[in-house]
Amino acid sequence: MGGLLDRVTNVQLMNGLGQVVWQEAGPVNDGGRVWVDAGVLPPGVYLVSVETTRTKHVERLVIEF
Repeated sequence: MGGLLDRVTNVQLMNGLGQVVWQEAGPVNDGGRVWVDAGVLPPGVYLVSVETTRTKHVERLVIEF
């Protein structure tokens, strides 16, 4: 995904029910980095969806405390 970072249009974090619990819309700056304060989210399995102008990539994220 390295070459696509400058074209990221939307980043979403969804809980196990598919509900969006966090979203960053618009072009991602800061070298393609997105910061999420996971400390405010309950432990569980989440999906991280990264959309670019050409594709969509989804990864699983596990938050444990």
